[in-house]
Amino acid sequence: MARKLVIWIFHDARPGHLSQLEGLVSRLSFHQNCSIRWFNVSKQKLSIQHLFYIPKALKRLTAPDLILGAGHSTHLSVLIAGIKFKAFTALIMKPSLPSCFFDAIICPKHDGLVDSNKVLSTLGAINKIIPASAYAEAPKRNKYLMLIGGPSKHFIFDEIKLIKHIQEICQADTSKAWHLSDSPRTPISFIPALQKLSLSNLNLYSYTDDSFGKLNEALIQSNFTWVTPDSMSMLYESLTAGSRTAVFDMPLSKEYKPSRIAKQVQELISTETVISFTSWRLQKAQTSSLKQTQTASTLWEAERAALWLLKRLKENCKQ
Repeated sequence: MARKLVIWIFHDARPGHLSQLEGLVSRLSFHQNCSIRWFNVSKQKLSIQHLFYIPKALKRLTAPDLILGAGHSTHLSVLIAGIKFKAFTALIMKPSLPSCFFDAIICPKHDGLVDSNKVLSTLGAINKIIPASAYAEAPKRNKYLMLIGGPSKHFIFDEIKLIKHIQEICQADTSKAWHLSDSPRTPISFIPALQKLSLSNLNLYSYTDDSFGKLNEALIQSNFTWVTPDSMSMLYESLTAGSRTAVFDMPLSKEYKPSRIAKQVQELISTETVISFTSWRLQKAQTSSLKQTQTASTLWEAERAALWLLKRLKENCKQ
């Protein structure tokens, strides 16, 4: 492992999967000298027939030591490339193929896989956020954020109720300037409805014009962040950044049988890792009231996953 580690990455170009891969690769590269190649499976996808021959384009490349994949459409390519090049294979999600076909699986806890020598469960999806604790000089936390998702199969997006809650938060302390950004799933009626309220301490941004700036930087500077519960990735990005984090209350899409995502959100609330809107209202909370059991010093799943994966690679080399 002292030499350069050659990594091939198969991806499906989905932003969420790319973010997870980039977060993991960033930490792998920090601990190990790496040479990395990215393959979009919409353009460079392997199939069963490639078990009998290697495409010329791949044959000319330095053989990989590690092959990563994220997205169900990448799994077959990872498997076949692993077989042909005798490389270590790892997926960043629950596999669509039998787990025994791969050397390592890194997936969120809510996927339901049991930790083992081959499986690492993470608290939420891996992300690219670098915790404040990793900076030589702690960033100033002088921002207050609201991150809005949209309709999902896990929660009902009650726009009228959510707008009332945002209004209540803003009016609870008018000295705090809140910065709210929507997302691709947010209904187009949402921002105009908020504008009609003319809340003096609420700044509205749309993802379509990039006016909000880089989310990573905003979260590192955030003192308090509200997130809709459907946005699990943003929820864990906020926690990784070390921002005090709260979730808006939203009805479950399946009241009598909550999804695994909904159960994960409830666990974060019950352990006081995040605060619910109901709790915030009952406690008449200010920013200092949020109890954080997950802080920047304890939640950095990209780092934990990278170290675990490098350990598995070294163990595999000794076999």
